[in-house]
Order: sequence, then C-alpha cells, then structure tokens
Amino acid sequence: MTEKRLETFPRLATIPKAAEIFANAGETPSAIRANIFKSADRYNSRGETIAGNGLAATGAIIRRGRKVLIDIDRYGAWLSGNENNIQDGKAALWRMRDDDALEQCIIEPALFEGFVK
Repeated sequence: MTEKRLETFPRLATIPKAAEIFANAGETPSAIRANIFKSADRYNSRGETIAGNGLAATGAIIRRGRKVLIDIDRYGAWLSGNENNIQDGKAALWRMRDDDALEQCIIEPALFEGFVK
C-alpha cells in the first residue's frame, strides 16, 4: 500500500505584492528591496564585513533568474522576529490565510523541523 504524502507549497509573492500584504507593518517595495540587499553579510570599501540582517538565513528570498519572490510565511516570521522562536517545544510563525489576512500559528516541533534552516 502506498502512502499519500501531502506536500504544501510556500505562498510566494513578488516584491510589490509582498508590500501590499505587509502594508500594515510599514513595508513598501523599496523597504523590502533594502531588506533583501542587506540580507547577507557584505563588505564595505575598506574590506570590513557588514553583518546582514538575517533574512537570507530564513530562506524567505527565492531567486529564479531575474525574478525575486518572497516566501510570505518566512518573511512574516522574520519581520516579527519569530523566525527561530521556539518556546515550550512549539514554534510560532506567521501565515497568510485564504482571505489574504495574516495570522500567527503555532507549529508542533515535528512539523517545524526542516522548515527553517
């Protein structure tokens, strides 16, 4: 007997659409682009390392050629500071409901493993 495996795909959005979704948090397309630019460590003109903001480590940025997509759930978790927030054996993440509203959900550890790198 074969097992049926339910795979969920991440909710992806372009930068302008992500700005609409997170408008209440003050996110504009320019602010999201700045967060993407500053997501990983980089170097200044003197060769010193400038620390990134940690967004790249969450896996919220997906690049396909020139297209940049945002994983809404991971970006929301990073934005709220909960990307690695595991308390009482459970993790809190943001997700977008079907009516385009954001809600915080608690995920059991078994489901959380492998979700955040």
